[in-house]
Amino acid sequence: MSERTLKRVLVMLGALVLVYGVVRLGAYATRPRGDSGGTLGATLDRLRKDTLTAVAVVAPTGDRVEVKHAATGWNANGFRADSSAVDRLVRAVREAAVNDLVAQSASTHPRLGVSSDSAWTATLHAGRDSVTLLVGHAGPEYGVTYVRLPGADAVYEVRGGLREALAVPLGDWRDKTIVRADTAAVHTLVLQRDGKSARLERAGKAWQASAARSGTTVDSTRVAGLLSELAHLDAAGFPADSATLAGRQRRRVVALGAKGDTLAAIELAGDSTAWLARSGAGTQLYRVAPYGADRLVPNVDSLVRAGAGRR
Repeated sequence: MSERTLKRVLVMLGALVLVYGVVRLGAYATRPRGDSGGTLGATLDRLRKDTLTAVAVVAPTGDRVEVKHAATGWNANGFRADSSAVDRLVRAVREAAVNDLVAQSASTHPRLGVSSDSAWTATLHAGRDSVTLLVGHAGPEYGVTYVRLPGADAVYEVRGGLREALAVPLGDWRDKTIVRADTAAVHTLVLQRDGKSARLERAGKAWQASAARSGTTVDSTRVAGLLSELAHLDAAGFPADSATLAGRQRRRVVALGAKGDTLAAIELAGDSTAWLARSGAGTQLYRVAPYGADRLVPNVDSLVRAGAGRR
């Protein structure tokens, strides 16, 4: 690119930035003015004065999620809640601040996503107080959302990530932790896949097959991948409540400590496209990616091979 062409490009970019700035300034200047916080600002201030204890969110589709703080921690529709999702909600409420009043007519509600059939309706409880918000589309800047109060025509821009925290399905509220294991304490691994099994034992920094499979080598790279999955295994999501492990390919891995204590036990069932997992004696099923299922329970013949020495 010649110097003259480069200068032309830079001039054009500068002109576009200038035009954008003028348009944004004009849009801001023509907004309905007034109290920047209004009733909504006072409502958010009131909500922040106490500790958040629960929130009920109804999606535009009618799906309902109830997130509550109980003696055992937070739960979402009775399932263990994801701590990061709860933290995101608490932070969004704490940081919520009204930017400006942007509309005062009900005719704007559908366009801004705050009409009764397009908004996410969130009822938040803090102490003895409760607040209901109609959360609409994302605003013109990151972390800004259109919000109004039920029965009010006024629509505000609210900063603080309310939409990102509230407008999510049940699966994003639930804890996706399948297992967390101290892999440094694992002494024995028992694997079952495709009708074959293997028992591996730690030998210093390496792994060896049990005496029943002496004269073999163990692929340490695959074992490292397996242990990495057991150390921090999260679900990709959740299957339908009616899902079962029946009628699928089955795999299993059990990790034992030096005293034979069970540190982790994962059962999997699936095919080339989708896998379900269950931890220990629990009944909860999780969705896992096929590559994760392969790392967690490798093919036995590729993991333990005939030959001398160790790898």
